[in-house]
Amino acid sequence: RSLTHQSKHRSQSQPHEILLLEKSTHISTGITSRNSQVIHAGIYYSPTVSPLKSILCVGGKQLLYLYCRERNIDHRNCGKLIVATTPYQKEVGLPRLLELGKLNGVDDLRLVSRESIMEDRYSDVYEENVHCLGGIYSPS
Repeated sequence: RSLTHQSKHRSQSQPHEILLLEKSTHISTGITSRNSQVIHAGIYYSPTVSPLKSILCVGGKQLLYLYCRERNIDHRNCGKLIVATTPYQKEVGLPRLLELGKLNGVDDLRLVSRESIMEDRYSDVYEENVHCLGGIYSPS
């Protein structure tokens, strides 16, 4: 059974232990080293090509935020800025991602200009050394 299933069916007063198994002889050289610590919004998967991934990503995001709130687990919903660094990415890639997000039910995405990205309101998600032509802001 999954860790989520196990934790749901245990009393909150009981201590929890988690055992992490690695295939390799050294810790964090496999899949556990790939954790970006980002709760994905659900904009990258096509609902026609990967419908299950689309549904699970969007639904999982909502459940994970709820889980953290209900258990007073510190988390930060800082948002994400997806930038275009070439004209093709700006003209084709960003609109495609925006459309995928809408098809998946992610309704809080905003197309933003290069100029607005540099404003203070995006300072938490914008790295000043990244040069871009525009982007998509995903607050969730």
